[in-house]
Amino acid sequence: MRVVVLTLLVLFTGRLAAPAEALAQYHRLTDAIVVGGTLTAAGSGADALSGGPEMGGLIEIPLSDTLRLRGEVAIGFWQFDGYPYAGIAGSGMRRHRLTASVLRSRNPPSPNRRLAGYAGGGAGVYLYRFPSRPNGGAWGIHGVAGMEYLLPTMRSRWHAGGEVQLHVVGQPKAPDTVTPIPMVGAHVSAVLKYRLP
Repeated sequence: MRVVVLTLLVLFTGRLAAPAEALAQYHRLTDAIVVGGTLTAAGSGADALSGGPEMGGLIEIPLSDTLRLRGEVAIGFWQFDGYPYAGIAGSGMRRHRLTASVLRSRNPPSPNRRLAGYAGGGAGVYLYRFPSRPNGGAWGIHGVAGMEYLLPTMRSRWHAGGEVQLHVVGQPKAPDTVTPIPMVGAHVSAVLKYRLP
């Protein structure tokens, strides 16, 4: 009987200690490097380009308790509508995005406050890849605003969230009769992140 009681006591104590241990190990989102992935619906403000789905990966490096530096790489499956009057047909295309952002969260998520917002901005390089016309590239700037939730896992390492990005980007090279202007595109993303030990 004494063995049974001791076993139950150990199990019960362990269940109580696990959340306390996780809380003790967890300081802030910005005290460790974070990696993650994104699934995005990207829009385009250009007449000749139609946005599409994007998949990407990211890494976030802490700068302070409230600031982090994010690097993001993504590939988008877009549609080029062509320039019919110039004899340039439309086709599917790929857009590669490499961006860097500085994000600020006034109250990063923690086991005591799991939901938090963040915002920031940055710049990047955008590469356009076409199957039947010259490839192109451009640079741009963007703003970011999002919400993230610390999932109630044992070690409090997984974060899920959503964000909106607004990009102002140069367009790919157009025929001489067209003067491309920077396009504005909105991105809506689902984000899943993992906080490294």
